[in-house]
Amino acid sequence: MNPSPKPNRNFMLCRHLRTKMMYLPMEEPDYFSSTTASFWCLRTLKVVGPDDGPVCAHDCCNPTRTCYENDAVPARPPVA
Repeated sequence: MNPSPKPNRNFMLCRHLRTKMMYLPMEEPDYFSSTTASFWCLRTLKVVGPDDGPVCAHDCCNPTRTCYENDAVPARPPVA
């Protein structure tokens, strides 16, 4: 079985992305090294974001998502 690809690290993770690995004390955090990591969104508290897209490290680095937010990029209003 091939390991899953690393997320796009050209972008920062969305500030609402969470995984249990974030709550472990680590000198150099690597939230993506676990093959059993479960991710959720703090805005929905589910495995889908407000845009109904999947919540995972691969997709939550994407600033084109309407719900994507980090310290430098605020979320865009949804398109009606």
